[in-house]
Amino acid sequence: MNGARMTSRFGLRVQQSSRGRSPVVHIFLQSVVRHSNGMMSVTPACATLEEMEGQIDQLKQELDEMLRQTRQAFRQSPEAAAG
Repeated sequence: MNGARMTSRFGLRVQQSSRGRSPVVHIFLQSVVRHSNGMMSVTPACATLEEMEGQIDQLKQELDEMLRQTRQAFRQSPEAAAG
């Protein structure tokens, strides 16, 4: 797994091409809870609106950080530098 960057619930994989092309990037679930009914969740059960808002804010922060890392990876790619 070349260039993997981890966060608490999601992982970001940045894979550089050996041919000098733009990187290939994807987000994967790294932390999930599987419930007895087969559902998976990325947040704990929230009993209040404030708890859910806090969880959503954390998810946004994680996704924003992955977007920052992805932008950096594409800026550093040889193809982006040539173009």
